[in-house]
Amino acid sequence: MSDKCTTLDGLSDAYDKYAVDLLKHCRFRKLSKEDAEEIVQDTFVNACNYISQGGEIESPKTFLFRIANNLIVDWARKTKNKREKECSLEAMRDNGVDFGTPFHDDVRIRRRMDATRILSVSRSLQNNDHQLLIMRYIDGLMPSDIATKTGLSANTVSVKLHRALKG
Repeated sequence: MSDKCTTLDGLSDAYDKYAVDLLKHCRFRKLSKEDAEEIVQDTFVNACNYISQGGEIESPKTFLFRIANNLIVDWARKTKNKREKECSLEAMRDNGVDFGTPFHDDVRIRRRMDATRILSVSRSLQNNDHQLLIMRYIDGLMPSDIATKTGLSANTVSVKLHRALKG
């Protein structure tokens, strides 16, 4: 076979000679087997179209590898755009997005609802009971800590908190 390729028969010879090398090249560029086979097929389709339009291929190997490289670049751009749109949860976590856990989310929601309910109940209470609710549920103090601050017993604090919430 001469180096020049001007007919489809010449392209068929070039296929026999370079298809395996093109496939290896595509696989080396980290394409899957299916993607590499598709790139090689498209390479020869493009070369066939070029010859059908009257084009001459001076160096078939160089020409085919140039087409394949251009198709690989196009494929990489297409898959990059797709990958940018499709972001996995693992990738989001790697980038610092914290989804928390369902348990923690439930606890946070319940605490927020409890705090809202406590604040609405505490507005109608005497000042001392209101302060006890704030210390327990807003400040997060335990009844023993509240008892130390107020001079009441821990049991008295617990009873007052329970009665205030029952309202």
